[in-house]
Amino acid sequence: MCPIVVLQGIFAATLSAALSTLIGASRILQAISKDGLLGDWFRVFSKEKGEPVRAVVLCWALVQCGLAC
Repeated sequence: MCPIVVLQGIFAATLSAALSTLIGASRILQAISKDGLLGDWFRVFSKEKGEPVRAVVLCWALVQCGLAC
C-alpha cells in the first residue's frame, strides 16, 4: 500500500474520533447542567433546546488549554 494513503487514513480516523468525543462531551455537559448537577454556574449551558453550541465551545476551550500545558 502507498504510505500516503495509510497516513491519510490514520489522520481521518483520528479526526473522526476527536470530533465524536467533543460533540459527545458537550451533550453530556448540557444534560448535566440541565439537571442542575453542576450548580448555578453551569445553568447557561442548559438553556439551549437543540445543539449545545455553548457547551461545544467550552469543551473545545478546555481541550485547547489541556493541549497547551
